[in-house]
Amino acid sequence: MRKALFIFGLFSDADVDWLAAAGRAESHPPGSVLIREGQSPDSLFFVLDGNLAVTTAASRDRVLALLGPGEIVGEMSYVDARPANATVSASEPARVLRIPREVVTAKLANDRDFATHFYRAVAVFLAHRLRSTVTSLEYGEGTGPRAAAQAADEPDAALRDTLVHGAARLDSLLKRLKS
Repeated sequence: MRKALFIFGLFSDADVDWLAAAGRAESHPPGSVLIREGQSPDSLFFVLDGNLAVTTAASRDRVLALLGPGEIVGEMSYVDARPANATVSASEPARVLRIPREVVTAKLANDRDFATHFYRAVAVFLAHRLRSTVTSLEYGEGTGPRAAAQAADEPDAALRDTLVHGAARLDSLLKRLKS
């Protein structure tokens, strides 16, 4: 959940308003696939409720991660224009905000402030994911799965305010989309 707050903390209130207006809330039953490994996603997704499971064929469909409310899905393929390297499916009843790729692309091309916030949020999100991965692979002293979990839960002092703003913006988006 903290990753979601980083993302929403880096967006402005106007950005969150645009996300709510540009996207479409969708409900997905357990097992419903949003992104399929090896295919290019046609949308970005923000998890509103429930959890999405991340699996790969190489992991024999073992759940590698669960993505919860506020997290962004499909961002890697959006940034590098390559097919998805994992399958993302609902692990329980879930609601997502789907924003078509071409709508996001047009917004990024025409709104420099939104583009700055969007790419900064994605960069912070991906950096956090990479740090957690490197730590969990036990590189260096005081690392490993337990250290990765602890590091993931301790926000950088500079980002604490971002978390507070992110919580308020995510809450606002969720309330707006429930009505």
